[in-house]
Amino acid sequence: MKIVEILNEKQIAFVKECLPNFDLDKILQNGELNDDFAEALEDYYQLKAFDNAYNITQKGKIAESIIDKFVDLNIW
Repeated sequence: MKIVEILNEKQIAFVKECLPNFDLDKILQNGELNDDFAEALEDYYQLKAFDNAYNITQKGKIAESIIDKFVDLNIW
């Protein structure tokens, strides 16, 4: 299964824009999530997903939806 088969267009656009160092074809290999990508996504969520008033941003919601999808599929 490839990452583009799992994520929707908004999620893929988020990865390309906010985590551009990751090749979409190498994020998920043999059903396992790339550890560096998982760490970068988690770091983004923890450090950049909320504004100064602790409200989740639109990009934060997308990052959260990616994490949730991976958890639901038992990939994370």
